[in-house]
Amino acid sequence: MRGRQYQPRPQKRCWCGSGKKEKNCHGLARPTAPLPAKLEPIAATPIMQVSSAPFGIPGEEQRIIVQPIFKDGPLDLSQVNLAGQHGQYRVQFLLARPGYAIAREREYKFIDELVGTSYLKIAKPEAERGPDDVEKVVIQVLGKNYRIVGSPDKDGLLGKFTVELEAANANDAEREAYGALAPSLSLWSMNADIPIHIETIQVTDLRTLVSSLRVVAPQFEMNFAAGPPQYRDEFCQYASIYREGLPSRRNFDSKSAIRDFASAWGSRSAACAANMYSSYA
Repeated sequence: MRGRQYQPRPQKRCWCGSGKKEKNCHGLARPTAPLPAKLEPIAATPIMQVSSAPFGIPGEEQRIIVQPIFKDGPLDLSQVNLAGQHGQYRVQFLLARPGYAIAREREYKFIDELVGTSYLKIAKPEAERGPDDVEKVVIQVLGKNYRIVGSPDKDGLLGKFTVELEAANANDAEREAYGALAPSLSLWSMNADIPIHIETIQVTDLRTLVSSLRVVAPQFEMNFAAGPPQYRDEFCQYASIYREGLPSRRNFDSKSAIRDFASAWGSRSAACAANMYSSYA
């Protein structure tokens, strides 16, 4: 979608709270890099890494889709269906310990060469592992013609699941694989009394090598404003619901917190709301 270029409001204060006029702060035009004289086709590479500024709604789950460009591939990139079509797919689930992300913030890596970690030990450490020792766990789902393979990290902790299956498109492949894997993860988590957290999911079309990766858009970095107003206790209760919902990595939790906040706030009388905001007067 193409729209008009944003123009800063010359006499307005910048939204970041710096006190400067917007035209002298975040409204400054950014320099544009010159285009190369000739665009050369890019060969496909097995290692893909994306670093970007915040995109989408902060704290909400997004999806990055990458289409490899081959030297002798089609010049019209629209010929490739990014959503995928009926065929073979590889679905990978990267595990991580809750609160300890594998990648740095604002750094998104495709996980073909990565193995995460968890609290569940399935093998000996790599340095002690012999030819007769367990190296992987295999889940065979009844009625399915594929197997889900779990791989350990260097310390022998379960870090990744991989499955190749036939599906109608990329979304169908992810839905099918997750539905087959989730019951086992729930059972292991309950029996061992530990969390088993899926950090991200990557789906690859094995025919076109188009890959999609689930990521969470980071929060914006905001300037600290003036000291907090003296809110009433009842307002602080609603604000705490909102604050606790913001860090959630799941859309449902975050949106539920916002709905609870809006519902509770809307149920108050206009007079009570006016009192809560009296410190602004």
